[in-house]
This record gives sequence, structure tokens and C-alpha cells, in this order.
Amino acid sequence: MKNSEIHKNLSGALIRDYLSLTLIKIFEREICNKREYIQFDENSIQWAVNDCEKEIEFHQRRLELLKEKLAIITLMKLNGWQDFDVSNWTQNDINHKLHMTFIGTQEEYDNLTFEYKQLI
Repeated sequence: MKNSEIHKNLSGALIRDYLSLTLIKIFEREICNKREYIQFDENSIQWAVNDCEKEIEFHQRRLELLKEKLAIITLMKLNGWQDFDVSNWTQNDINHKLHMTFIGTQEEYDNLTFEYKQLI
């Protein structure tokens, strides 16, 4: 099964795809969010100011990503959904290194894995 088709024929399939892809994008941005270190110079006070500014920038980006992730998790909970790893059962056909996770209920996930096992 293609990774992009895991929500096919489910209610809210487009929303589920969006949530799953957004989780991937957030994770990718989290990996790239690095703190920039300032090389120490003779003016220790100016260095401390610059270093503190870089620390604040890093945490502002981190805070934004955490808020986005919280929004996704909240939307999932409102729908009674969870995310499930289906990377072992799907072919990654999206333009990301990570597989999409299955967004749905435990019952929907069980049905999906049952269908997959029938194909083997």
C-alpha cells in the first residue's frame, strides 16, 4: 500500500492526510532548529548579549513548533484519533524521508493492519 493512500475511503481523509504530513514537516523543522553559537570575543558583555539573543531566537522557533504540534494533537483528540506508525506496511511515495503516520481510531488502525495482513 502506498503511504499516501492510508486514509483513503475514511471520513475526513483529507484532514487526516494534512495532519499526518504536518507532523512530518514539524519533525523535520525540529531537527533543523539548531542553536547558533557565538564565538567569544574580547567584549564579554556584548558577547553575552549576542549569545542570549541567539538563545532566545532558538527557543522562539522551538516554542512555535511545540504550539503547532499541540494544535495537531488537539485536533486529533477532538476527533477521537491517534497516530499509528505504519512505516513497515507502506511504501513511502511522498516527498519526505519520513513515512506518514496513520491518523485514526484504534478500530480503524486494526482494520487497516488486518487488510494488510490479508494481502501478504
